[in-house]
Amino acid sequence: MNPAVQPAPLQPSAPHKGTPCFLIENHDEAYYLWRDAGVKGATLVHVDPHHDMWPTKGGPITVGSFIYRAMMEGIVSDIYWVVPDATFASPANVDLLLRNLEKLSHLHEVRVSEDRIMGIYGGHRLEVCTSRGLPALGTEVLLDVDVDYFVLPMVSAPETAEIPHRTPWAWPEDLAQWLQQIATPKMITVAYSVNGGTTPIPWKYLGEEVRARLSSCGEDLRYFELIRQAETSPTTPERFLREAISLRPEHPAAHWHLAEMLESAERLADAQQSYQHAMACDDSYASVYASAGPCLEAAGRWDDAESEYKRLLCVDPKNVHAMFGLASVAAAKGEWALAREFLIIAIADGLDLIDGHRLLGDACAALNDKVAALSAYEKYCVAIQRGERSMETPLASREQLDDLHEVRVRARMAALYRETGNAKRAEEEYWWLRSKVIPNTSMFSVRCTHATLLWDRGQGAEAIAAISSALLAVPSDCMRAARKVGRGLAGITSPETPVLNVVLNVTRSAVAFLCAFATSIILARKLGPQAMGIYGYTLWVAGVMVALCHFGLPTALSKFLAERLGNGDRAGAAEVTGKILALQFGIVLAVMATGSVVLATTGASTDFPWIFAVLLVLPLAMQQSFSAGLRGTHQYGKLALVGVVSSIVQLLLVWAAAWSDGSVQSFLAAMVVSNVIAAAFYWQSLSSATATLRTISSHTKVHRRALFRFIGPVAYLVILDAVVWQRSETYFLKNYALWQEIGFYSIAYLIVSKLNDGLVAVTSTLMPLQSSRLAASGMEAVAEVQWKSLRALQVFLIPACAMTAIWAKPLIAMFYGAAYLRVVPVLLTLLVSPIAISSTDVSVASLYALDRQRSMVVPLTFTAILNLVLAFLLVPRWGAIGAATANSAAQFAEGMFLLLFSASVLALKAPWRRLIKIYVAGVSSFALAGLAAWAEWPLLIVLALSVAGCLGYGALLFRAREFEAIGLKRFPKAIFGSRGDGANA
Repeated sequence: MNPAVQPAPLQPSAPHKGTPCFLIENHDEAYYLWRDAGVKGATLVHVDPHHDMWPTKGGPITVGSFIYRAMMEGIVSDIYWVVPDATFASPANVDLLLRNLEKLSHLHEVRVSEDRIMGIYGGHRLEVCTSRGLPALGTEVLLDVDVDYFVLPMVSAPETAEIPHRTPWAWPEDLAQWLQQIATPKMITVAYSVNGGTTPIPWKYLGEEVRARLSSCGEDLRYFELIRQAETSPTTPERFLREAISLRPEHPAAHWHLAEMLESAERLADAQQSYQHAMACDDSYASVYASAGPCLEAAGRWDDAESEYKRLLCVDPKNVHAMFGLASVAAAKGEWALAREFLIIAIADGLDLIDGHRLLGDACAALNDKVAALSAYEKYCVAIQRGERSMETPLASREQLDDLHEVRVRARMAALYRETGNAKRAEEEYWWLRSKVIPNTSMFSVRCTHATLLWDRGQGAEAIAAISSALLAVPSDCMRAARKVGRGLAGITSPETPVLNVVLNVTRSAVAFLCAFATSIILARKLGPQAMGIYGYTLWVAGVMVALCHFGLPTALSKFLAERLGNGDRAGAAEVTGKILALQFGIVLAVMATGSVVLATTGASTDFPWIFAVLLVLPLAMQQSFSAGLRGTHQYGKLALVGVVSSIVQLLLVWAAAWSDGSVQSFLAAMVVSNVIAAAFYWQSLSSATATLRTISSHTKVHRRALFRFIGPVAYLVILDAVVWQRSETYFLKNYALWQEIGFYSIAYLIVSKLNDGLVAVTSTLMPLQSSRLAASGMEAVAEVQWKSLRALQVFLIPACAMTAIWAKPLIAMFYGAAYLRVVPVLLTLLVSPIAISSTDVSVASLYALDRQRSMVVPLTFTAILNLVLAFLLVPRWGAIGAATANSAAQFAEGMFLLLFSASVLALKAPWRRLIKIYVAGVSSFALAGLAAWAEWPLLIVLALSVAGCLGYGALLFRAREFEAIGLKRFPKAIFGSRGDGANA
């Protein structure tokens, strides 16, 4: 703890006459000074590259949260955060500032202009500006300055390492001139902030100069001016420093600067003498932060940090903190023996730093010296009990925080005690850890180990309690693992990683397919064909209403988000997200209300449980928009994670329903609950991905005319796609066939639709990608992406469809039972669908990006009419097979039309010859396996022929150089991004 310095003596000529000015080390001391002085409702001018406003919920006050606490207690009201000038020098710098602000959860209504950012934080006005942009303020003002303002030239994002400049970008004299518009502050606080490393020790004295210039407290400014002249003089710095020392020989700053100058000139003896003078004047100049080493370590610049510590050793060969720094660098490089050697020397010379004992324990443990490791860790624990905290623990002057490394260290101690046979001490450590969360460690395993120790010591009851506690920790461990994976995936996708986006999307669809396949088996086995038909029809009704809710809004959200973010229009992206989601929610509620009335008044309740269909509409429809928003922001990592988790949750709930009573109603209830959970997951992910966007508002508005001009045709096309012909067959089956036919068609359609979902997982990345490509590179880039994507899709679709066709009959008989063999011809007929949809989706992505969706309305209307006519003619006679024929014929017709139409719009000929080569290779490779399956040859022979077909297919395409043509040769590079390279799409 550092007590606050008493107010500086004031002179009658002070420009801020009567203003108390305090010098403090840790910045959170300012809060206590304000509170003890009884300040209420003051305007705060906070001059600092850090906002120090992290929200806390009654926890300890730290250097990063003291302003938030002061605001919540009414000590301060409006806040003017004065940042270094370079913060507003470029859009990239402003973006870093916004990323710094985005985690302030109570910040709203943010408006961005050329030289300031304004918003409402915790109900108070927050304005971020430079010192030159500060408005004239009244008398109830608290002026708060952090010395690191002079050496950190701009505000960075929280995850960006900060390295102070060796020479300040501004000086106290400049700041005093810039702050003249503050008439008479109520109080001035100046924080050194040497602790933590953001203010290098050579510039600690700037705090005293700030006090002198802002309060005219009588200090001789000439001393400070001489040090500044020495820093900026190219020829005679030593003369200025010698003169400064003659003025104030008791002050350490000039001695320190002289030592650094002499060391640079390789006059080491003189440098060491000046350094010793500085230490004699102020022993704080011998702290662990006496060099830029810790900041360089935080930035991962290990070689530079090592050089900095060695430079310090040149002027002070016995500097134990420099030795500790070298040990820290060696440990970061994995050189544990060298780290231990440095630490042993430093501790022998008097180092009693808590981080030194911890690091020595880590080094000894890495070298398998368990006894020495435990000895070092025990000294670390003694330091904890004395109130010391590690360097990485947030600074708090008067309130105790848990040490950042304590849990990890004590977990390691528990394991070491156990390995060395000290069961009693091991059990004590595990007992302490029982309520803690150990980083990167399963609490289940920790508590199981504790239970084993208790059992071995004859404490059976306690062991059983520990095992119970371990089982209770499993859900928490799963959530921690999911959050860790989510954080790992969150920031790795962008428009420049198109193949990675596809891989993540396909992974999500693959898991969804497996879970849906397992779900369909459970349903089919438990319900039987007739009840399966009722279940499938209920989901179809829900799907129709969800299609009506679509209204083109998810597509619009994905397109407009990608476009505006691609153009750097963050405010516009925020506007479009809020407007479209609000409109989508209103439409969903309207459709649910209308659907309920229609179904209730038409007697639907006697045919199927329609209430479940209505309840499914909200989560399913909103999932469409949330996932579209994630695609628009290119957050495919989050999209994949949520999709995988949601699919597993759905499978588990369906299994639970089958285990209970296995009725249609219980299965539908499981679907409702699982989709509500999935919608919540998607919303949380989208909310996190757009946290910054949602706080930003500006004069940028969403033009309703442009929005409805886009969604109008899209809404019509979606209704055609999803209501009229994509699932219209179910309507005809309901009216002209038996419930069993709906069950057969539902299973076949489910299998093919999951294949299509895998396809859509790829093609859904195309529309936002095409929008970004169009904005960045024009129509030629759009055409290149379309044709390479189309060929790549055919390459992978053909073996997938062929394997499905070959193995359909034996697998359906195996998993579903002989009662469902009629599914096989229906499934084979529907396998035209993936090939057709691949052509449709790549074409639609380009046409939507080019804003040509209106031109598709008339021809697709005729396609829909074709589907209805075919369904009307074929379903009454052929049942499910007729429905599949109508569906596939319509999709094929639409796919061919859109492919030809997009080719004409892009003015680039479709790659017909290459497509034909792919199809010929597929037919010739898999024909023999197909004939063997049709003739019901033994499964091992069919399997061998299938494998041979895949190998032959790959060989034919390789010989035709098709893999090279679609860019597969650059796959590793494409995974991690190729800036501006559309070929990797």
